[in-house]
Amino acid sequence: MPCLTISPATVDSGRFPWAEHKERFKRLNEPDVSYHDVVYTEAFGRARVVTLRNLGAATRP
Repeated sequence: MPCLTISPATVDSGRFPWAEHKERFKRLNEPDVSYHDVVYTEAFGRARVVTLRNLGAATRP
């Protein structure tokens, strides 16, 4: 039986100004109540932290 994993991909080199686009990327720029009200752009400055916290280092089928 074949297995297929479909997930969104974010390519982040660490240089994109996520905080400058607060209206477009609300999830990264507003407090996350499930993670002690952290604002990811202030604490880490990168987008990949959210995915790593939620899914781990790799997605599994």
